Formats: sequence, structure tokens, C-alpha cells
Amino acid sequence: MRSGLGFSALLLFSLALIPGPAWPQMRAPARVPSSVGAPAVLGSVPVLQQGSFSGLKAVDPLQAAPGVSVPGIAALPAVETYDALLKRQEEGEVLDLSGVTRPGIAYVRDGRFFVGQGSGRYEALSAGEWMDLFVPEDSALPEGAVVTGRGITGEVVLKANLLSSRGVVGSKPDLLGLMTEGMTFTRVLAPRELVEAPFSRAGHEVRKMRSFLEDQAAGWGEGYGNKLRDYLEGPDFQKLSLNGRMEALSRLRSAAAKGPSAVASLLIPSAPADSVPEWPGKPGDTVRINGRSYVLGEKLGEGTGAWVYRVQGRPLVVKLVYPGFAEVPVFGSEVAALEEMAGTRIPHARMRDHSQDGLVIVKDFVSGERIFDIAERGELGPEHVSALVDLAAELLTLERTADLNLGNLLWDARSRSWILIDSGGFAKGPAWGVLGQLLSRTRMTASRLDPQAFLKSLAAKLGEDSAAWKRVVETPRSPDHQELVRSFLKDRGRP
Repeated sequence: MRSGLGFSALLLFSLALIPGPAWPQMRAPARVPSSVGAPAVLGSVPVLQQGSFSGLKAVDPLQAAPGVSVPGIAALPAVETYDALLKRQEEGEVLDLSGVTRPGIAYVRDGRFFVGQGSGRYEALSAGEWMDLFVPEDSALPEGAVVTGRGITGEVVLKANLLSSRGVVGSKPDLLGLMTEGMTFTRVLAPRELVEAPFSRAGHEVRKMRSFLEDQAAGWGEGYGNKLRDYLEGPDFQKLSLNGRMEALSRLRSAAAKGPSAVASLLIPSAPADSVPEWPGKPGDTVRINGRSYVLGEKLGEGTGAWVYRVQGRPLVVKLVYPGFAEVPVFGSEVAALEEMAGTRIPHARMRDHSQDGLVIVKDFVSGERIFDIAERGELGPEHVSALVDLAAELLTLERTADLNLGNLLWDARSRSWILIDSGGFAKGPAWGVLGQLLSRTRMTASRLDPQAFLKSLAAKLGEDSAAWKRVVETPRSPDHQELVRSFLKDRGRP
């Protein structure tokens, strides 16, 4: 394997202002054992367990550190997938690469990631978001990054980054060859706050426009200058992506031609206005809420009340609720449900953004297997049932119900849990509002659950003296559910 001098020399030449040796040595303390579903730790850098996302398109969020939530990641496609896409690109096709995993390439120096390839992806990141990156394997990773893969060949990194949304014209085979040939890489998730993109066109434009406005403001008097400075250094501007900052500064520059009062009037609405396409939207539409933009990619689901799209180039989905259903609780109350659910132990697709009216919801993209697909293969095992018992027990303890349609539960092999992907039905409800869904005749046939074994495990989980279990045995309404409870109690020697 090559030492990486080609890559480091190339980036050091481009990043001439960064002093110091090219390749600081990697910290290498032993991996700390971790519990199932949690990241292991390499020094102060969390590491996802090996194989945790094998065969999955994405995984549920994990905790990088107390109170720090990391988005799910998409697994790398097979090399053959990249080859097929590259062949189409070389034949002149401009590809829709939404949903295609393409981590950028970066170099680590003095606790920061410097992007050498993938600046466009960095430009779309808002504050609090993460960038998926490849770094040379011996890089000294800063605290705050999360390792998601090791031993990735230069060939895979090269092919992932030869793909360009601009087609062949956006591909840089010679440069990328120098950066990847003979090398091995580590894949990491890095928070935006630790990433810089020195080759970013948007970054260059932002610096240029900001300098222009600050020079202009110097002649406007202290009051106007302070307003501009407060905005540029304030949280509303800082949380914007580079693309968002470029849009905001462009408007301010246009206003500057009319005088300082025109600039001051723009500083009141400090972020771009919300913009939502006409329902139900379509791939390629841009949704803008709270100063952040999301480009709709592949349609993942549709119904009478809502359509769901993958966000292009990011592990997120956008749910567009039909405006006429704003007063329907299962649709109009999902934001409130997600906010409440975030404080529970219920595994679910976490909300990352939402419109003020609750009709646009941005959540983590989660992928996995449905319960009946696993059952159909005869692979529904004790851990699957145990995780379903855990989910039911949490809901019963909270006196809440949820939409437990079997298509709404996906098995996450990393956390060994069932993930609730739609939370609109989360609300206060009776015990059999939960169990009636899981143990209905139709769903037991599809999932092949043994209802008596399920109730036995649930009783052990809750404790037969608990208030939650008493509600289970005392409140079944339908004859089928009453018979299930009678049979269970009879087997336990109780009347």
C-alpha cells in the first residue's frame, strides 16, 4: 500500500497556508468494547461496530456523545454499481445521483477536515448537519467525528467521487487518481463545524460578497454598520449553509446599491422565506423551510394524506402533508407527536426540521426489513420478537399508542430494534390500542407471532403487578382479545 504521500502532497500544495507536517500519526488505543447497538470508541472518536450496516441502505441515528445525535448513514454500493453508473456517465448521460452514496474526500489537519473533493456537498450543509467523508486511513481524527468504516480501497473512493451530477464535465479523473491510487481510507461522519472546503466556489463568493458589504457599511455610519455586523455574526446567518449564505448576501448586495436603509430592511427577515412546492410535489422540487433547503429526490411513498420523498444527496426524507388534512390528528399532529417521542426510548425516524404549520416534516432516512418479509423467509427469531415486546412495553408504560402497521416497522440490524418510520399515530391510547394491532388475526398471520408466548414475555417485561400489565388483562374489548387474555390467565393457573 502506498504511504499516502501523493494525496497529502497534492493537498498540501493546494492548501499552502496550512503549516506543519503532512501526516500526523494516528492515535491507536485499543477499541473499547460496547453494548449491542452502540458505537465503540477509538480514543475519543466513536466507531460504529463492524458490519453494523451490512446489507442496509441506511441505519437509524446513533449517539456520538451524550446529547449529540448523529444521522443515519447509507451503506456503500458495490463496486459494480459504481461501474454501471460511470459507464452511463461516460456515454454522456447526466445522472440523477440522489440516493447514491458518494462520500467526499478530505485531509485532516490540526483537528479539522479539509475537503479536497466534494465541496458541492459541503456547500449544502446547514449548522448541526454532518458530512460523509473518506480520509486516508492513518489520519488523526478529531474529537467529534464518528468512524463508520475502515479499510476502504482507493478504487472504491475513486469511483464514488468520479460520479458527478454535472456529468463527465464534473469528473476529475487525473486529480482523483493522484488522491486515491494505492491508498486505503477510513469513512467518517464529520459535523459541519469541523469541516472546511477551501476549493468551494460558494465559499469564495461568500467571502467576496461579505468583504464588499463590510467595506460599504464602513461609509454608512455606525448604526447601519452595527446592524449588518450583528446579522453576519449572528446565529440566523451562521446556521445557513454556504448556499444559503450566498443567497442572503446576494440579496444584501443588490439592496446596497439602493442605500443603507434598503439593506437594513432586509435584515429583519434574516433567512430566506419558506417555499413549499404545490402538493404533492415531485422529484427535483426544492422545499425551503427555516432558511434551509431540501431538494426532493426519489419518491418513497404516497397516500391520500401525505407523500414522502428522499432528499437528494442527504440521509433525510421530506414528508409533505396534504393541506386539507391539517386538522386530521394523524397528519396535522405529527410534529407534536415527534417532539414528545424524542423524549422516549421508542426507536423512530427522528425529526430534523419542520414548517411552522406542520405540513412539511424532515426526518432521518431509515431503511431495513419489514416483519412479514423476515417471517416469510422463516427467519423471525427470538430477538425480533423480544424487540417487538420491548416496543409494546414502552408504549404501554407511557399509556400511548402508535401506528403499528407492520409496514411501518422496519428492522434495524445495527440496534437490533424495530424502527417506527411514521409517527403520526402516536397519541394517548388504551393498552389494546397497541396490542390489538400486533395481535390481530391478520397481522399474526403475516408476522407468525405466537400470541400466548408474546403475552408471557410482555408480562415478564412489565411485571404482573405493574399498572401497565393490569390494564392489559382488565381492558380487552373485542371477543378475540378477551379470549386471548382468558387463555393466558388459564395457562397461568388464574381464573
